[in-house]
Amino acid sequence: MMTALPVFALVVTCLAATVQQTAAICCRESKTKFCLDCTRKTPYCSYGKCNIFGCACASACREDCNPDITVRNRGWLRRPEYSCRCMNKRRRDAEDVEGQEDEDQGDEDQDDQGENWGPDEMFAELDIDGDGYISMDEFSSALQGYPDINAAFKEMDANDDGKIDRQEFDSDLQ
Repeated sequence: MMTALPVFALVVTCLAATVQQTAAICCRESKTKFCLDCTRKTPYCSYGKCNIFGCACASACREDCNPDITVRNRGWLRRPEYSCRCMNKRRRDAEDVEGQEDEDQGDEDQDDQGENWGPDEMFAELDIDGDGYISMDEFSSALQGYPDINAAFKEMDANDDGKIDRQEFDSDLQ
């Protein structure tokens, strides 16, 4: 009985941290090395941390400055060099963003055209069979190559029923 109390306290603490992180927005990665404001993605373009799907971000997604991304190939054995330049407004720096934790803490939730996705769109994309839940198979296919898929799934599956529902994915979803 004595060992159950610390385990219970740990589970409650983890659930509280997960619930706190789920009440935000999605800032999914772009297909380039840069966010829409020409900062480097790490791996999502939010001003705060996001979950492994780029959702439940602690802060807003980085704003679009109409980036001009240039790729310069340096030969077939060397990696290409990338550069980014804002075309229609100056890049937002860390000092300009209220409540920003760290400039290197995120990436933007965008489709191929750079439009922001919300938690609804992200959940629908991950829910391949459309049953309203993200199964372990759907979770695994979305996170191919992620080092510890089982632990990440268990962290998001708050009620431990073997699937992630809309509320577990983001508390703002109904």
